[in-house]
Amino acid sequence: MVLSRMFFMDRDLRRRVSKVEVIEEVLRTSYTAALQEQKLQPAGTPQIEAESLAPGADLSYTAVIEVYPEIQLVSVAGQRIERPQVTINDEDIDRVLEQIRGQQAHFHAVERAAQAGDRIRMDFEGTIDGTPFSGNRGEGVEIELGAGRLLADFENALLGAMPGQSLDVPLTFPEDYPSAEVAGRTAQFNVTVHEVAEKHLPELDDALAAQVGVTEGGIEALRTQIRERLETQAEQTVRTRVKGKVMDLLLMLHDVPVPSALVEQEIDRLVAEMAQRMRIPTQQSSGLPREMFVEQARRRVGLGLVVGEWIKVEEIQPDPARVDTVIKSLVANHEQPDALAQAYRGNREVLQRIHGLVLEDQIIDHLLGMADVVDVPMAFQDLMASASATDEEM
Repeated sequence: MVLSRMFFMDRDLRRRVSKVEVIEEVLRTSYTAALQEQKLQPAGTPQIEAESLAPGADLSYTAVIEVYPEIQLVSVAGQRIERPQVTINDEDIDRVLEQIRGQQAHFHAVERAAQAGDRIRMDFEGTIDGTPFSGNRGEGVEIELGAGRLLADFENALLGAMPGQSLDVPLTFPEDYPSAEVAGRTAQFNVTVHEVAEKHLPELDDALAAQVGVTEGGIEALRTQIRERLETQAEQTVRTRVKGKVMDLLLMLHDVPVPSALVEQEIDRLVAEMAQRMRIPTQQSSGLPREMFVEQARRRVGLGLVVGEWIKVEEIQPDPARVDTVIKSLVANHEQPDALAQAYRGNREVLQRIHGLVLEDQIIDHLLGMADVVDVPMAFQDLMASASATDEEM
C-alpha cells in the first residue's frame, strides 16, 4: 500500500524549531491522519520516501506500508475432526508401577558374567588412530546394561564381561553423532570392569508405596493416584492433538496472505524463545539461523490472523473462570501463589497473554461445536507414542 501526502508548514514554526524536528512532526501527524482517513491497519513500520525536502518548499513524501489482509472466513461446519477416546486400564497402571519399581531398584555385586539389566562399574579410555579425543576417558563409571545410556555397540561388547576383566572394544561412531570430532570414525577403547551388580526390584506392596511418598492407603492408594495422573495426562494430550487438528483445518480452509513484517517479528520471538531454552545470552542470539524459523513463523502468523478474525466475528470475550484457572495453574508451585496471582492480574502485558490463551481455547471449543467431531478409541500407549513422534517432528 502506498500513501502520498503533502503537508504545508507554517513558516513561523519553521523558524522556531529545527528542520529535523519539523520533518519528524509532519511525518508523524500526517501519516497517522492518512491511515485514519483511508481506514488502514499497518503491519509493521512504513518505508518513507521523501519527494521534496527543498528549503522553503512544502514537504511531500510517499509511505510504503504493508497492511493486515482482509480475511474471508470459511465455515468449518461438517468438517470431520477425529478425537482420540482413551480409557486408562489396569495394564497402563501396571506399566507405571514397573517403572517405579525400576526407579527404586537396588543392586548387589555378583561374581559372574555381566547380563542385560546388570550394572557395571568400569574405567575406560579411548583413542582414534592412537590419539585421545574429547570425552575419551572415565573412571568409576556406572552404567546399566540395556538402559541405552551408551551406544548400543559399546553396551553389547560389555555383555559377558567378568569382574576384574580388561577388554578392548572397537567402536564406530554414527555419521550423525553430535560430536563432529568423532562422527563416522572408529575408536579403540580399553575397558576395565571393576564390578558387576545384579538388579533387584522391590516387591509391589505397601512398602513400595511408602517409598514414593504414599503413606496412607498403601499400594491401592498409589494405583489410584497413578490412574488420576494418567487420566489428566491423556486429557491434556487429547486436547493438544484436537487443537492441532483444528489449527491445521483453519490453515487448509483459509489462504491467508501473510505480511512479511509480521513474519519477521514472529521470527524475532522464536529466536528469543530458542535462545532462552538453550540459555544463550541475548547478545549472542543473533547467531541463530533465522531461516530455520521461517515456516513456523508463517504458520503462527497465519493462524493468529485467522483465529483473531474468528474471535472478532463471534464477539468472544475472555471467560473470567478460565482466566482464573490459567492463573492458578501458573502459580500453583510458587511459594506465595496468592501474591504472584495478584501480580499477574496487575501486570497488563502478562494478563493480555493469559487472555490470549483463554480466547484461543474458547474459539477452539466454538469451532469444535460447528465441526463434525468423531471419537476414535485409542490405547493410552498409542496416544503418548504419537504425541512423542509429533514433538520430535516439530
